[in-house]
Amino acid sequence: MAEYLLKVRLPHDSEWEVVSAGTSASDGFPASHYAVEVMRERGVDISGHQSTQLTIALIESAQLIVPMTASHRDTIVNAVPASADKVRLMSSFDTSKAEKDVDDPMGQSRECYSRVRDEIEEGVSKMVMFLETNN
Repeated sequence: MAEYLLKVRLPHDSEWEVVSAGTSASDGFPASHYAVEVMRERGVDISGHQSTQLTIALIESAQLIVPMTASHRDTIVNAVPASADKVRLMSSFDTSKAEKDVDDPMGQSRECYSRVRDEIEEGVSKMVMFLETNN
């Protein structure tokens, strides 16, 4: 959901390339039914999304990596210690609040997906401001 929410919020002339990959994901799985539904409520179609596993090459080539949880951040930094300076939690872009994990809604209720989407939207809003000033 974060990939698509960020893509629709970035200006069309942005130089940022947005890619989504999961630390525990396998390649080629579609977005869950609930994820598709709650994103459709925002006018965003993710029905064609397919999961991608995070690789060392993706970590090394990224300018910025935004995991949802501290555990994901730790997994990334442990895999590629040199990436530590470019890994920031989604919640870290809101400097008025303490960093916190964004829950993984996989296997949860539709309401959970909706709540997580809302949390991601809030984080994306702050992230876009950061990206626009650090382009």
